[in-house]
Amino acid sequence: YLEQYAADQPERMAQLSGYFITVLSQVNKGSVSKTRVLHFLRTEGLKNEAMARLVAGILTRQSATLAVADKAACIRILRDLQQQFPGIETPLVHKPITVRTAQTLDHAV
Repeated sequence: YLEQYAADQPERMAQLSGYFITVLSQVNKGSVSKTRVLHFLRTEGLKNEAMARLVAGILTRQSATLAVADKAACIRILRDLQQQFPGIETPLVHKPITVRTAQTLDHAV
């Protein structure tokens, strides 16, 4: 239904932001709806930068309050949006990975 009603339509997406937030805010219920909404938001967000900004705004708000499983999905989507459109703002901070070799591990002991 979402694909037919709001796909490729930023105005409708903006109008539905309250719906998306409500669905994603449900605790211990609505997992099928959450999965569908997250899939839809990811698909639409990756289409263009304007949609990515809208989706990032919704997911940024929700990522602080979701259960761990839902939070992980939000973070993955935010990461994908940020990779596709580096100019959008998200709460994600990329930190370099420290590579430890056997030599550096010997000194740590």
